[in-house]
Amino acid sequence: MELTEDPQTAAINNYLARRWRNANGLQAYVRALWMDYLKQDVEDRGHVVSQLVNDDDEQFWQRIWELQLGSHLLRLGHSTRSPKNGPDFRFEVDGLAVWVEAISPSPKGIPTGWFKFPESGKGTTYNTPNNEMLLRWTSAFWSKKQKFETYAAGGITSPGDACVVAVNGGQLSGFWPTPFGVSQKPWAIEVVFPVGALQAEFFAGEDTVRWGNAERHEVANKNGQPVPLYPFITPECSGISALITCVEVCSPDLSLPLYIAHNPMAAVRIPLGTFGESAEEWQAVQVDGKPGEFSLTRVR
Repeated sequence: MELTEDPQTAAINNYLARRWRNANGLQAYVRALWMDYLKQDVEDRGHVVSQLVNDDDEQFWQRIWELQLGSHLLRLGHSTRSPKNGPDFRFEVDGLAVWVEAISPSPKGIPTGWFKFPESGKGTTYNTPNNEMLLRWTSAFWSKKQKFETYAAGGITSPGDACVVAVNGGQLSGFWPTPFGVSQKPWAIEVVFPVGALQAEFFAGEDTVRWGNAERHEVANKNGQPVPLYPFITPECSGISALITCVEVCSPDLSLPLYIAHNPMAAVRIPLGTFGESAEEWQAVQVDGKPGEFSLTRVR
């Protein structure tokens, strides 16, 4: 399927035919996303195009994530706007303004061996770089949290608006894409709640095994400094309504599996289902009589 050859579309078609000439499925996917993007209210579409076709794969996947989100929101029936000097998307739900900042972090700091295929005829083992991946997820979240603070200070967003950070970790997973971390819960959970590895508890003289998650309140960065993993149970991040995570990079049917962690401390919350009925959504509720303790459950 070829698109109408306006200059921007022609640039994308030419780039896809050159850079991704052996990936027909990806070419068709990007063209379908672009057709949806042309239907949206975007003030600076040229900037997106320039980073799609500049031979920088990290920027390419960042812009693909924006196109994916735009297509998803369009197909949900949201009327989006993308201002030149603001967050990536704005739309309304029952009168509530919802802003979305999208980011696809680069694989900086992740061992290169994680992305290498085994040599022909040889087997190999892989050690999943969970901590390194988690640091990239957290870095992406905090950078966009700070960006939203800048937008608020500049009057672009208002106190009554909902602000959502959306992170795609497709660049972190190589050919082992997984939406879950060591907790076996979505990355969104591990970034904003102190949920650690899945663990089993055994009892002497009994056949009972109790499964649960260890608590993990921080992860050390490359300098040995602690990075907090509980921003959604502190007032510091009350300006962020929710965190969305995703690892999808190419979905021929244009579906988009999303995982959403809602912020129980948010000044403004988003309704369940805002990002589609198929999204997996999690909420934390403060436990009665236990200040600072929350109960985390999947609600959709």
